[in-house]
Amino acid sequence: MVTLRLRQKVEISHQVLEDQVNRQVAEIVEAAEVEAEQAQKPAPVTASWNYSMPFAGVRYYSYGK
Repeated sequence: MVTLRLRQKVEISHQVLEDQVNRQVAEIVEAAEVEAEQAQKPAPVTASWNYSMPFAGVRYYSYGK
């Protein structure tokens, strides 16, 4: 036969919960700020070759942004 003992009463203080919530909120805000900074960076400008054919056998090439 197994005898079970009562566990000690677990008390979670209000301050411990408040500290945990504040830490999680700070992590979320920091992650959001980092993501916002990355989203604000403009995409790099790339150049490419283009051509047009105004007449048969005639092509105008251009290189630009």
